[in-house]
Amino acid sequence: MSIPSSSELALLNTHPQRTQLYLSIFEPQVALSCQMNGDYSETNQSIEYDNITEGNYLNIGEHYFQAALIGTSPGLEDVGRTWVRSATSSTIRFVESQHIDWQDDLYITVLKYTDLIPLFPRIIQNPANEEDVIFYKIWDVEYDGHNSRLGAFVNMGSDFAGFLDNGECNVYWSASGTTHLLPTDLSYVWSFEGATVTGSTSHTPGYITYTAPGHYRTALIVTGANGSIDRSFRYVSIYDRPDAGSNIPIMNFELSELSGSRDGVGYSCRIRIREPISRTKVKDGALVVIFKEDWYGDTKQSINKSDMGREGILFVGYIYGGTIQYDSEDGFVEFDVMSPTNLMELSECYAVSVENSTAPTTWYQVLNMTEKRALMHYYKWHSTVLLCKDFTCNFTDKDLHYFDSDRTSLYDAGNTLMSEDLRGKIVSDSLGHIWAEQDVSVLDGAASSFGISLNVGKDDWIDIPIIDERHNAEVSFIELGGIAYNSSTNVSAALLASSPGARPGYRGKVEKKQGLALIDQIELNAIAGNLYAYKNSRYPRIELKLRGNFSNLEIAPQEQIRLTIEENDTPRRISMSNKSFAIRRVSWRWDAKNLLLMPSIEVSEITQGRPGVTIVIPVIPPEEGEDGGSTHQPPARIPPTPITITPAITQISVYHNGVLVGVASALNFIDG
Repeated sequence: MSIPSSSELALLNTHPQRTQLYLSIFEPQVALSCQMNGDYSETNQSIEYDNITEGNYLNIGEHYFQAALIGTSPGLEDVGRTWVRSATSSTIRFVESQHIDWQDDLYITVLKYTDLIPLFPRIIQNPANEEDVIFYKIWDVEYDGHNSRLGAFVNMGSDFAGFLDNGECNVYWSASGTTHLLPTDLSYVWSFEGATVTGSTSHTPGYITYTAPGHYRTALIVTGANGSIDRSFRYVSIYDRPDAGSNIPIMNFELSELSGSRDGVGYSCRIRIREPISRTKVKDGALVVIFKEDWYGDTKQSINKSDMGREGILFVGYIYGGTIQYDSEDGFVEFDVMSPTNLMELSECYAVSVENSTAPTTWYQVLNMTEKRALMHYYKWHSTVLLCKDFTCNFTDKDLHYFDSDRTSLYDAGNTLMSEDLRGKIVSDSLGHIWAEQDVSVLDGAASSFGISLNVGKDDWIDIPIIDERHNAEVSFIELGGIAYNSSTNVSAALLASSPGARPGYRGKVEKKQGLALIDQIELNAIAGNLYAYKNSRYPRIELKLRGNFSNLEIAPQEQIRLTIEENDTPRRISMSNKSFAIRRVSWRWDAKNLLLMPSIEVSEITQGRPGVTIVIPVIPPEEGEDGGSTHQPPARIPPTPITITPAITQISVYHNGVLVGVASALNFIDG
């Protein structure tokens, strides 16, 4: 997010304005071009190679996961695409690549480029104990204290495209925003391919000069004093100006539908190119940078976004191969470009389950696990997301007992954790920076803590604002529940809260949600109250078409505008003064003929609720009454002791008229 200075605000309101856009598609350099020699071994994913025609194995970094094209001719990928783990002078080792039909003498082209892909774990039966299993990451990486050392979210800025001016192009580099999950000192090693300075060990190298057109890779390795190692890569495209050389960007193109939404996952757009272009450039996963030059009046200047030194970048994304269309009759090719978070939705990984531990001894245990540590573990060991993009966790961390993800997309695994535990979201800004944030709907004091990116009044919009106004409450009652877990003591407390109180309002539906990760009851009460206020806000959505190139506006990190509407500004005579709204969506319209770039924004009212009330969870469930069912036990009825009767046989003499006529037997019953 960039909060414009007073001079920048004055510039944003200076007219006339114009913007020229340029399109860059990154073309990776070749690290190694060779042929397969022999068979592919599925046990360790290795092949031997020969017939090197370009590059060498020293251009392949271990765990850089560089893309490899497998084809029937040099440079083709008609057989498939995979990724390299490491290489020696005679062998190349890949990630699992059973999707490739490996044949002797296939051509292999390894690029200086890392795709955004999933990385698969592996579980095998322990050869020494048939009742035990062994966990591996990336096929055969054994656990060796990794989850105790943890690691860093490496931030180094976005990918870049720009022009040489007077023989130079200066690109700004900084590790600002890099955060380690443990208190440990960090060291930095940069490498700048194609630049006049090849490397740096500074946290902030600053502006690095490039003097030749081309496509280059920048690498940053961050090492913790505790032994953790983290890497990340960005890509730089340097061009001649159209009147100064032949290495120029794509000039004749149309841009449509460029928009990003917090209710989605990031940005996307549709591009149509109306000039000759190689089919090898327009392919699935290719990196696209739309860069620009802005004029406000007679001043040529662009307003900064969230990454310093990227003022001239409008959008960074990837081509989605399933949308590529060629029209030979009209002579164009068009395709969709999407944010990294959209690409993550298309990439599925296996289920992952980890738990908290104070002394991890295996892959499924994480040291004193929190929300941030769970996200780090998943994206560091099950994908290349952190190798490709800045990732920032912009929330108050919470202790976490367990983290479980289904077999699902890279995006859904992390976003489910955010939404279920924190009522948050993972979203990408227009530069490809990935943000994990709690939503404005549950935050305390957002109107005072969010930066103000723009004060908007009647002079700043075109047409009439579209205002959704809520006249009845949509939610009458909210009940929230969750767990306050302490990872160091392994103690949990179940908590419940409701809003607006113990009884519902008279309009709206009832909402209930469980499973939040919490610090304490006070936090839960605040979340319940804030969510109730947000769900019933007066102005849930306002759409504004702005009349200027307000290129500082973003959907992430969350920011606000202050909106003023006078009674006579709209037919409905709605009025508000300097009211706080959060930006939910930004869409861009580019008029290539008149060089006009203007945004439309959708905003929602920033609210602040009063705390909800605590629902006491009794230790013993209630037995009777409206709060619980009866557990009353009927009195025990003990039957009387039964009488035991024992029979006995007695001999009896029988007489008739005083004369003995015989003897008879009789039964006597004796109580016993």
